[in-house]
Amino acid sequence: MNRRVKMIRAYFDLTSAGFAERLGVCQSLVSKWERGVVPVAKVYIHAIIGATGVSREWFETGFGAMFPEE
Repeated sequence: MNRRVKMIRAYFDLTSAGFAERLGVCQSLVSKWERGVVPVAKVYIHAIIGATGVSREWFETGFGAMFPEE
């Protein structure tokens, strides 16, 4: 999941601080997710999906499209 956090940031052209601000978390937490130091907790999975519109399946598993098809 850490790679997908980085991919989302890159897609939206956000710094880790900008992504953290969008989610209402501290920048160090985003950095820890990206480095795989701590897993992304369910509450933050929901926040990331809600804030970015990425597909739950893609974010959680890496399979499927990054964004759900309409």
